[in-house]
Amino acid sequence: NQPIGGGFDEKFEVLGRGLESVLGAYTAKPLAKSFSMSYGLFQDYAFREFKKPSLTFEIIGDDFVVNVTTIKTRGLEVYKGINQFAKEVTVFNGGDATPTKPSCGD
Repeated sequence: NQPIGGGFDEKFEVLGRGLESVLGAYTAKPLAKSFSMSYGLFQDYAFREFKKPSLTFEIIGDDFVVNVTTIKTRGLEVYKGINQFAKEVTVFNGGDATPTKPSCGD
């Protein structure tokens, strides 16, 4: 549970707060803190190798089979999370949160 340093701890805090702003009950926390004494996860490798954050979704529920009425709600939460993560990663990497032109054009 040591700080990363180099300004990355602060960047991860900002990224986590951005995700919390759209995911409601979500609480941002490092993945290794989610799984007792685990380390060496793919997310760890991605950051150590490329200095880029990654995202893991743990969808609300107690089982892998859910009531069909919850699928639309959870899907919307995932959609919002992915979009917000893209915005936050842009800022994390030193870019502007608002692109100057669409990425699908020339």
